[in-house]
Amino acid sequence: MTTITPACGILLLVLGCTGLYGQAPSACSTPPSGGNHPNGNAFFSSVTTSLEVGDVVSGCISLTGSNAKILTLTPQAASGEGDLLKVVTSTATASETLIVTASGGPKTKIFTNDIIHVEITALSTGRIDFNFPNPSASGSTRTFVISGSVAPVTWSRPLTYTVDREQLQLSWSVTDQMDVAGYELEVDNGTSGGFRYAESIPYRENGSREVTYSVTVSHEVDGHHYRIKQLDHAGTFDYSNVIYVPGAANHDQLVIFPNPTSRFVRIVAPDRVQSVDIFTADGRLVRSYPAASLRQGIDLFDLARGTYILRPQPREIFADHRLIIAR
Repeated sequence: MTTITPACGILLLVLGCTGLYGQAPSACSTPPSGGNHPNGNAFFSSVTTSLEVGDVVSGCISLTGSNAKILTLTPQAASGEGDLLKVVTSTATASETLIVTASGGPKTKIFTNDIIHVEITALSTGRIDFNFPNPSASGSTRTFVISGSVAPVTWSRPLTYTVDREQLQLSWSVTDQMDVAGYELEVDNGTSGGFRYAESIPYRENGSREVTYSVTVSHEVDGHHYRIKQLDHAGTFDYSNVIYVPGAANHDQLVIFPNPTSRFVRIVAPDRVQSVDIFTADGRLVRSYPAASLRQGIDLFDLARGTYILRPQPREIFADHRLIIAR
């Protein structure tokens, strides 16, 4: 993990948040020698935009003047279904935390004059466009690119799962294993603040040839996100794709997330689903997707806000579901 200070830290600052976390470090209360902390415009026009998974950037900025500033973050691509960035912004009295997700659509945060400390952690590979204009102006757009740490393994087959009664089996394949220390299963249940370690999987020697790994855990009642963390002896690491597994309570049902959505949505469908059609509330067919493409995510950018009907096929087996697009 790399810790980067001033420029990238500014970025974090503006990302905005939603939960009490703590107070800004005392360093933000004392201006640097020879002047003040940089303002938001200076930080965002020069902030480092290339990050690796696990990088943490932080710093202090000074927001002055009568005009509020708006930071907008728009995810453009991701390797999985989970969180891309964790952003903590702090003033002298309170702090907040924002999680930018791969499928959560644009995020915005309005800032007024204050001294703010920001800290951002890169959680998963992907790209996020951002700009930081005045409310009455259009700022230039830049892009954060989060890459995986260089690790001695090639992911030859993505992480997948099968369910057998009360057991969940997760499998993946790799090639070109060199200096690999092992693998760890990480789980996010949606309420614990991100991915957490669940189980270790020992390294198996097979030279450069393909090796298939698997791990079996209990099939939880509620849905969870899963990913594999690959570790090497040099201390670097890499992640597999992220998958969502519906809980045992609704494994035979369609799972739609996020819902409501502003743009992107992923759908986990039972094996018997062949396709999913999207209808307007008055019954007009506007989209049709094969089942194999649903979990990778679909982009609904050109559909107007409102309520839609998702109809799994064959219709006589599965019930309709409601999808809300809210912008």
